[in-house]
Amino acid sequence: MARQPALAVAAAGILAIVACQELKDRAAHVLHASSTQGAAALADPFPAGDPHGSHFHFELAVYHLRSPKIEPIGAVRRLAKDRPLIVSEGTPDATPDAPTLFVRAPSLADYAPPDIDSLRYSGRGLSEQDEQLLQSAPSVTALAFAGPQADALSTYRSALDLAAKLQRATGGLLWDEETREVFSPEAWQRRLQNWTEGVPNAQDHVTIHAYRDGELVRLVTLGMIKFGLPDVVVNDVASSAARPMASLVNLTCQLLVEGARLEPAGQMDVSIDALGCPICKEAFSRSLKPGATRRASLALSQGQTEEGDADNRLVEIAFPGPSSTLQERHNRLLLPLFGSSDGIVNVQHDAELLEASRRAKVAVLALKPRYREGSPDLETLLVKAPFDVPGGGTEWMWVEVVRWRGSTIEGILTNDPFKIPDLHAGARVGVREEDIFDYILHKADGTTEGNETGKLLE
Repeated sequence: MARQPALAVAAAGILAIVACQELKDRAAHVLHASSTQGAAALADPFPAGDPHGSHFHFELAVYHLRSPKIEPIGAVRRLAKDRPLIVSEGTPDATPDAPTLFVRAPSLADYAPPDIDSLRYSGRGLSEQDEQLLQSAPSVTALAFAGPQADALSTYRSALDLAAKLQRATGGLLWDEETREVFSPEAWQRRLQNWTEGVPNAQDHVTIHAYRDGELVRLVTLGMIKFGLPDVVVNDVASSAARPMASLVNLTCQLLVEGARLEPAGQMDVSIDALGCPICKEAFSRSLKPGATRRASLALSQGQTEEGDADNRLVEIAFPGPSSTLQERHNRLLLPLFGSSDGIVNVQHDAELLEASRRAKVAVLALKPRYREGSPDLETLLVKAPFDVPGGGTEWMWVEVVRWRGSTIEGILTNDPFKIPDLHAGARVGVREEDIFDYILHKADGTTEGNETGKLLE
């Protein structure tokens, strides 16, 4: 019986970089049985009620690609004249009691634009010419906004508009200091759209950074401080679950921006049907797979800030219970929430299929040296391997490779078995390289290779 890889929904681009701990040299062997004990108590739950802080702050900027024909700080004062903003020069030394704009012209030595390599991830709508001109920008005007929480959304939207008008008056590209992104004027204008009754589509204003952190992937948002809200983090995510987990983070952020509360402490219910943003609801609904429940209950704890995080509070989407089965609990929440297209096919291993499998094995063995010490940056390798069915037979399933030592592959099961009741998606397993039947390699450039036998089955 053969399986196709089970993924729930698509999300914004994710960098999925994983590694794993050493496993025994056993073929298709479950390394940690599912825990039958109840979930452990949530450590350090996020407080009940409104998760907003008392104030907001954020910073935008315009990188001038040529020397402006008008003086930028004077232009800012004119643009802000009829807005409910106090305008001051310099940087805030305390949180103001009214919406305030602090404008300054920092030196490029202190406020350098992102380089060409980082624009691959942080550039939005830029041409090659834009990217080149940005490297030699002669000046920058920074706009820092701060004030009480009640004015966060209205001030933020006004700030987006003011920055756009400053760009038109002086020329250049727009920078969001909180999400660490640079925008063309056209891409920036899209941030002023898709607001519903004064509330934005959060995905246009918040970004998710995902990176290898120890064995697995850490996902953390940047930009929620603009709304006076904590950023959201999830730890120890398998690469193969990073996209659906990012969708959960996006859903959580949107509901928080729309005013969701925690009742009781450490608990928040998320629901696609509860979204007030029609564009968001339609986008989530369009990406769902069969059987999606569209809702889930989250455990939220106070997150631990790490180097590179935003200067903001963190709320962690937590999955209380034994660390050995954490990725199984991830899947138990994600797969029902967003649905799954997983299926099973009875297959005869004829000569054509076996020849495709032989070619796949030759190709995947050539990748082995890259996985001796862990998964390479920005790529994910899956192998199809056999698992014994109780009572006889074999179920073939996909395993995410996290390390390949000797003849043993260490990995994470990406499928929920149909015929093996004690084995679950997210389980840590070991696979003998001689048992590999096929592979799928998701490359750093977004392309995919492999799935030789899958193409025949399709």
